[in-house]
Amino acid sequence: MNDKSKWKAVPLAVSVFYEGNSPLFGEAAYHVSVDTEGGGPFVTIQSHSDDIEKGRLELDIEALQLITDEAEKLIKIHEEFHET
Repeated sequence: MNDKSKWKAVPLAVSVFYEGNSPLFGEAAYHVSVDTEGGGPFVTIQSHSDDIEKGRLELDIEALQLITDEAEKLIKIHEEFHET
């Protein structure tokens, strides 16, 4: 395991958050990740807000666009990684 050429890193998640909030636990922070279950990649969005009921997200259009952009980047990275 000493050969560095065997190690790889792939970003699987990103935090989208409102400026001034914590990217980890902020009320206005969303964790966007990509995974696969054999049918291709899918996106998971998780919020840490206490105000939102389970299964519901409230996003303004700017947050939604940024989440979409970041999810597309993650999917592209995921697909490129699985092609190699």
